[in-house]
Amino acid sequence: MEAQIDQLYDTLLRVETEPSNKALLDWLENVCQRQFGLVDGLVANFIMNYDQPTMAKKLLKVLR
Repeated sequence: MEAQIDQLYDTLLRVETEPSNKALLDWLENVCQRQFGLVDGLVANFIMNYDQPTMAKKLLKVLR
């Protein structure tokens, strides 16, 4: 799971530096749809990992 969090984190950093990248924004909107449960899973992972500062920081960044 940590590898996927790292990938989401890196993707969000790209969104900040490439705000005009429509394909990237469309992909992000798609994977965040409620039926995929991504946000719920990220919240659950944050609750399980809040005592690990590096992981908690990445999760909060992704959830932001």
